[in-house]
Amino acid sequence: MSTSTTLPEHYSVLTSNNLSQDAAIYLGLVVSSILDVTILEKKHRELVFRWPVLGGKLVTNTKPYSFTTGDTVDFCSRYLSSSLEDTCLPAFTNISCDEPTYTPINPNCDDLFHFNSIPRFSLVEGLFALRVTVMNDATLLGFRIPHHFADGKSTFDIVQAYCDTVAGKTIPTITLPPDIPMSALVHGEDTLPKSVAEHAPNVHPEDNFSLGLIGYLKFVGSTLYKVIAPKVGLEEQGLEQFVHLPATYVLQLQARCQAELDEATKNGDLREGAGLQLTKNDIITAWLLRRAYANVPPDSGPFNLMYSFNYRQATARPAAGTTYLHNSFYNIWANFSSLSVFKSLPFSCVALEIRLCCVRNKQPSAVRSSLEFWETHRAAFIAPGKRPYRMDTLPVISPWTTFGYNDLDFSSALAAGEKGSGKVVFTVPNAMLMRITLKPFFLILKDGKGGYWIRANLRRSWWKDADSSRYL
Repeated sequence: MSTSTTLPEHYSVLTSNNLSQDAAIYLGLVVSSILDVTILEKKHRELVFRWPVLGGKLVTNTKPYSFTTGDTVDFCSRYLSSSLEDTCLPAFTNISCDEPTYTPINPNCDDLFHFNSIPRFSLVEGLFALRVTVMNDATLLGFRIPHHFADGKSTFDIVQAYCDTVAGKTIPTITLPPDIPMSALVHGEDTLPKSVAEHAPNVHPEDNFSLGLIGYLKFVGSTLYKVIAPKVGLEEQGLEQFVHLPATYVLQLQARCQAELDEATKNGDLREGAGLQLTKNDIITAWLLRRAYANVPPDSGPFNLMYSFNYRQATARPAAGTTYLHNSFYNIWANFSSLSVFKSLPFSCVALEIRLCCVRNKQPSAVRSSLEFWETHRAAFIAPGKRPYRMDTLPVISPWTTFGYNDLDFSSALAAGEKGSGKVVFTVPNAMLMRITLKPFFLILKDGKGGYWIRANLRRSWWKDADSSRYL
């Protein structure tokens, strides 16, 4: 085993996202074979030794939060006398090959991965916890990582490094995040297509976020109300579901929408965005929004999409053979003047608005200004809502479609005599504050077969059957 990297005992980052500093990422992986707990724990220790940033703590008495390095191994295992079929996870039930499939999520779904063994409240949190549940025919791996320490990409990097350590493969050398503002690492020139206006609202964070204690307390109060109100009967209960979109369904929608936009361009009816190619993520995001609000009466109130974006593509890459862990996401907004306007737009135009939002916010100048905002105000109280907003019409969508969880293989840790595969067959993601999931909230992953799984949390009545003609 190679020696660990020498790193300082305490460090902080100069670029962080204040909104996520108290949240944590919870990731569950389902392996359809029995794994050897002894091997898993040994490899956990080995990874912490190689990457001592994982053995540290989240220090919450600094502003912003900071980190320590160390050798703490937060590992726990248990055995359950049950089978995968008992979990009711949707990967092991019937799903359509042509249409969306909806599977209600058991309220105790996250606890299948033994996350209930981790305290909800902690002033100093470990940075890398692994919980292993061995069942009669499978193994569940549960990873918990503070969001201030890692975003979705860095979470995948950690899990992949653990998988590679189990397999005896070489992993990158860990370094600390850059000790200069990330905005200084943004490179490249803007390359906006000619059909996209250079100046547009809702790109700079100052258009979307408010500063100060009063706005922050209002946001926290609204959030707490949305959590408590359903429990005491003041609002209806929420319902989480796994939604599956088959590959053919997404491709057909994408082709239809693209054809509509191309036809509008040809007829001279489309100016901004002419010539843009819609991505599958644009289609999936548009579908989620339209399906989620299909049963919500239209009104003149504001409707906004908060989209989680990773900005690593705009910054210089780490040196070859090295990597660092960082919470490198920023929030971009797609603004519709009202819920009525959003619901009345053709489906293809909703997808186009999302594409325009992404194109603008990926430009180096937009990334730089966003990071400079967070760097300037990294110790400030920040809340959504420079303009009026409503919690129920401020859906948050986080696409994890670039993370290859379906390709991970833990076969090197198979228990003695086990002849099955150590491949990951299902992924259960979540991002929670004190293990509370907000709504409306969506996490999108690939299913490994060209389709997509979405973990979605909405009001219960919003899930009622709706004819697709009402939202497509």
